[in-house]
Formats: sequence, C-alpha cells, structure tokens
Amino acid sequence: ELWVTDGTPAGSKLTKDIYPGNRFQSAYSGPSYFTAFNQKLYFSASDSIHGLELWMSDGSTAGTVMVSDINTGIAGSAPDALYAYKGKLYFAATTAANGHELWTTDSATGTTALLKDLTAGGNSLITEYTPFNGKLYFVNNGSELWSTDGTTAGTVLVKSGLSSASRLALFGGKLYFESLGDLWVSDGTTAGTLAVVGATGFSPRFDVSGKLLCFGFSATNKFLLCDSNQQINTIAASNVSPYGDIVKFGNAAYFEGSSTSGGIYALYRIGETITNCTPVSGIESVEDIQFTVYPNPTVGRFVLETTAYQGKHIALSNTLGQTVYTQTLSNSQTPIDISHQPNGLYFIHIYEGNKVVGTQKIAIE
Repeated sequence: ELWVTDGTPAGSKLTKDIYPGNRFQSAYSGPSYFTAFNQKLYFSASDSIHGLELWMSDGSTAGTVMVSDINTGIAGSAPDALYAYKGKLYFAATTAANGHELWTTDSATGTTALLKDLTAGGNSLITEYTPFNGKLYFVNNGSELWSTDGTTAGTVLVKSGLSSASRLALFGGKLYFESLGDLWVSDGTTAGTLAVVGATGFSPRFDVSGKLLCFGFSATNKFLLCDSNQQINTIAASNVSPYGDIVKFGNAAYFEGSSTSGGIYALYRIGETITNCTPVSGIESVEDIQFTVYPNPTVGRFVLETTAYQGKHIALSNTLGQTVYTQTLSNSQTPIDISHQPNGLYFIHIYEGNKVVGTQKIAIE
C-alpha cells in the first residue's frame, strides 16, 4: 500500500489502504510509476472495484483519490509510462475501444482523456520520453519515434521502421538515439532523422566534456566520440576491455574494465582525467569561469549569474547523464525553469563551443 515518511520511524505511516485486506487474500493496491505532477503524487494503483487505474495523493488519507475510472470495471486501464511535461501528465492506459494508448491529464482543466491512438487496432508500448525543441519526444513499440505538443493534431509520427529504439539523448541541439545497436540522429523532422555515418554498432550514452560518448559493447567493444558536427573519433582504453554498462558521475564517465594483460578488474574513467584510460586525448573538462546559481536547493526555478556569458550556452543533466535542458546565455542573469523535472540532483554545465568551462550542482526539492 501507499506509505509516507519524513525519514524517521515515527514519521513513517500508511497514507491510505487503497485495497483493504492483506496480501494473502491478493488484496493490495500495488502502487507504481510514481510521478510528481501539479503539486501532487500521481501513480498507478488498484482497488477492489475499479481495478488498476490512475490515482493521485497530496500526502493525506482524504487527499489520496482515484483520478479517473478510465476503463470501467475491475479490469482497469493499467496506466504506465507516466511523465509530467508542460502542465500535462502523459501516460499510457488501456480501454476496450482503443487498446493501450497515450492519454493525458491536464493540470489547467483537470481533464483526463485519450490524446491519440498511436497503434490502430493494437497496443502501444511507450518509452523514452525526452523534451526536445519545445515538444515531447518518445518511442512507441521500439519501432517509431513520435513527438507531441500536447494536442491530438500535434502528436505526430517522426520516424517509423526503427528497431529496438532506445537511449534518447540530447546533444549539440539534436536528438540522438540507438536503433538496433546503431547511432541515429534527429533534428525533429522525418527527413532529418538518419543513421549517423560511421557509427554502426554504437549507441549513445551522454555528454562528456562537450562530446557525445557512445559505446559499442556487442559490436566493437570500444568507445566512440561524436561532436556537434558529427565528426567521429573511435577510442579504446589501452589494454583494457570494457565490461558492463557506463555510468556518468559529475563530468566523467565510469566503467568496469579488465586488463587484457593481467585479467584484473578495476574502475576506469573517461572525462575529467585520462588516468588509466588511454588514448583519450582532448576530452578533459576545463573549468575556468565562475558562476552562481540561486536559490539552491530550488523548487525548479532559479537564476544563473555570471559575467562571462558571451558566447556561452548551458546544458543541465540528471544523475543518469540525460540532458534535460539547454539554453544560450544572453546576459549576466539567466532565469531557468526545470520545475517539470523530478526532484533530485542535477548538473549544470557551461559550454564555450564544445568545451565545458564550468560545472555546478543544483538540487530540486
């Protein structure tokens, strides 16, 4: 069931018993897909009458209620893939008429409705929501790239015929992703959504020191660097075989590797230094300008202040290394709004061209 905590035993309590009974009677609501939206917590949960539906909570028992009985009856609509963006909560839900398709709840009107039937006569599997160029992009059924402006008419297919599309990443003003293990790039148009030449067998990870780091574990077992002009360089750690996935922390990428000479597993890094990972020249971060952000922590709206703003732009990334916001600096005080993003820690990178010249952390609470 749904519980709440302030971090102490005494402050940890049941919010609401949505499905009365106990687990041995299969009587539990199974809350999942928690998403902060419109000053409340939205989630998928089941009760004994409506089945699995969309719920919301303000943290109180009385304020924990079902949003909408989308699919009337005990079968429920099984909401999943929840994502808050620009005053709307996007999610997928099931009805007998349309199958599992894209729905929204509008914070302005409180209306919950089908946005678009993406897969006529079938079900949609929606993943990889990513804001880009003022719209929300996402993958459907692993084979299609879509975008939406929040309206039915403005929800359009960008590219079909993809395969196992995933890992959407913003870099250099474009949207990169993986399709069948190969690197693709999109400017938001169908004609401008193409496989990156020379990047077969690579998939994007994240921005490291002003370049897009890509990895080809199954195909080439080495790294690829792509700049904003899509100039490709392949690199490999000297005498090191990368193992598993790559994680971003700060302004560097970390991975587990084994020495091909001694078979010893160790932690390796690309980015802030090139120690124990060569040749990886020319991608160190250079932090040489001062800037402040306030308030910090923030509720999502803050100001970035620096006197060295000319010719600079910023990119904010989350702890997964995903870029969530970009903006060109045009004056000494730049207001920034990422209140649509989940609470947590974010990294602010200031760029001069493709070079990182400043980094700070900011927390959304």
